[in-house]
Amino acid sequence: MKKTVIILTGILIELSSCTNKSIVTCGSGDLESRPNIAGEVLQLKRIAIADTTIASISGEIFGKDSSANGVTIDTLVGTLVYLIDTKNGKTYSSQTNIHGKYQYYVPASTYDLKVQYIAYNILIVRNVIIGTGDMIQFNAVLGQCGTEQDSTVYVMQQDKTTKRIKGR
Repeated sequence: MKKTVIILTGILIELSSCTNKSIVTCGSGDLESRPNIAGEVLQLKRIAIADTTIASISGEIFGKDSSANGVTIDTLVGTLVYLIDTKNGKTYSSQTNIHGKYQYYVPASTYDLKVQYIAYNILIVRNVIIGTGDMIQFNAVLGQCGTEQDSTVYVMQQDKTTKRIKGR
């Protein structure tokens, strides 16, 4: 009994950290007054190479909103993070946890990375090369969408820099 109470108390404390976050509901009237904010790649880098046949990708996803109180940036719970293998079309996906963090394991390949959340613009990074044993960290911020959802697309170059392309 005592163990159950301790576990439930821990869960309630963990969940209470979400109660401080402002919740924005998006009806069609609310969207008209919202400016469109583009998404940004905060970090996409190889942090280590492990002695394994698979690779790891992890990170944190944030959302950028504007309101009467100004611009706020906060973690997004339940954001979908996709890796689409450009060679065979296979899709790997994960969702962010209560702290906006995610992690999953994939085979080495070249991927298109897509990040998507309701009422936010889609962020796409094309041609992300993930090698055998690579440990990749990818952090991003999604911008709110106005009346129409938009996509911000980055293309990975040989020197690991990105070129930004706006479009649908």
